[in-house]
Amino acid sequence: MKGKEKIAHWILRVSGILLVVGFLCVFSPAFAQEENTPVSPVAPPAVNAESEENGVLPQTSLLFTYWEHQALLDAKSTRGAVRTRSQEDPGAAQTPGSSKETPEPAPPPQPTITDREIALGGIAYTSAKEWTIWLNGHRITPKAIPHEIRDIKVYKEYIELKWFDEITNRIFPIRLRPHQRFSLDSKVFLPG
Repeated sequence: MKGKEKIAHWILRVSGILLVVGFLCVFSPAFAQEENTPVSPVAPPAVNAESEENGVLPQTSLLFTYWEHQALLDAKSTRGAVRTRSQEDPGAAQTPGSSKETPEPAPPPQPTITDREIALGGIAYTSAKEWTIWLNGHRITPKAIPHEIRDIKVYKEYIELKWFDEITNRIFPIRLRPHQRFSLDSKVFLPG
């Protein structure tokens, strides 16, 4: 009899757990949805103050949180857009007779230590006059050589070049193999 009682108690416990989970699924706000409403992977509409006050929240994304999705949409809509001073601060918009002068744009930043590496990505060699190399992620051919390269010789297995460093005003003779880097600051060859 004890075996049958244990089975009966086990069945009651499992059915109780299933009943509680079913109740939570039906009445929980996270799972509440109107019938015949398709689940849309489209972004939720922008939240305005009225919808928050009424307690109506937009449908959330299945892949991103609401805030992550809004950040993605904002980045997508402003891609390539340049804001003017009047768009950044509407109160700072100039009138034609105002005495404020527009500030000059800041000079471009100086290269950092991480920018001061020469990395050879690969060599596509056909002949001494027909080749393509990928240096610092840029495609270089005999007809399109950057101004930093003073002299270059390309071989099947490696390249030899003379690189002019504008910051130190020096010329570095360098021999690089594919997937090899040279640090202009520490003057060390590195893999990758």
